[in-house]
Amino acid sequence: MSRVDYQLVNRLALREESHLARLGNAQLIEDDQDFASAAPRVTDKGTYDPTTGQMTVNPEYARQDAQTRMERLQDLAGRSQESHDTLAAQQQFQQQQLQAQLQERLQQAQLQREAMGINRQQAQDQKNLTLARQYNDDWQKVNKPDLDMRSAYQNLASLPSTPAGDISFVYNWMKSQDPNSTVRESEFQTAARTGGLGTKIQALVNQISTGNLLTADQRAGMMASSKAIVDAAENRIGQRNKYYDQQARNAGFNPDWVVPEYGRTTAELAARSAGAQTSSPGADRRAGADRRGTSAPPALPAGLTPDMISAEIARRQQQGGT
Repeated sequence: MSRVDYQLVNRLALREESHLARLGNAQLIEDDQDFASAAPRVTDKGTYDPTTGQMTVNPEYARQDAQTRMERLQDLAGRSQESHDTLAAQQQFQQQQLQAQLQERLQQAQLQREAMGINRQQAQDQKNLTLARQYNDDWQKVNKPDLDMRSAYQNLASLPSTPAGDISFVYNWMKSQDPNSTVRESEFQTAARTGGLGTKIQALVNQISTGNLLTADQRAGMMASSKAIVDAAENRIGQRNKYYDQQARNAGFNPDWVVPEYGRTTAELAARSAGAQTSSPGADRRAGADRRGTSAPPALPAGLTPDMISAEIARRQQQGGT
């Protein structure tokens, strides 16, 4: 073997030894790693054995872990109770709000019903007033002649036996006979002297003008002649009053809104006076309204004119709205 060959062989041997050494070191490292991985692992939780796969729990760790879990459970329970209490409080508050809203709505509905009732009553009062004024206008038109006759007759008894009184007596006697006469009392004496009112009245006025007053017999005879006429007029007034009283009752309001007290006959006033002693005022009006199934407004005082009636109803409506 030459020198060159020897050196080559030697180099190859050295290289092989180096390779084997590296392989040995790697195996040693791997073996060390396997040994280290097979060693038990100790932590705060306990000891883990890789070879058996079992974990031995540290008792202190187990106690602390159980305590921690218990505290968490208690905290969660407390939060759950707080949440439940909060939800219950919210539900109670919402329920209270709902009840308050319902109560407010009920009150509003009640106020609306009351307002509607007041408005309906005011509208009914206004309707009744309008109808009462119409009835009153009709009543005055049909009764005016008879009322004038009665008024003139009632004046006769109060006139004194003097020249001026006798002239007024003759004038009122004439009006009780002819209520449609347009002669005024201030023009009466002149018209009578010219004969424009008939010979009988002319003679009476001339008698008074010469200083001869009417005798008691003359007065009595003239009053008697008027009484028969006025009694018939009184009867007609009473019949018309009954008609308009019934119309007012049918409409549901006080007949006195239509027929004032001065328009009542003597018989009506006497019956009303007697009835007041056995029943409350307005009983007839209420009875008429009850038959119709409606409530009538409070009675107004007797003897009111239509304008006075309107003012009285306006006052009552104002009181009802306050």
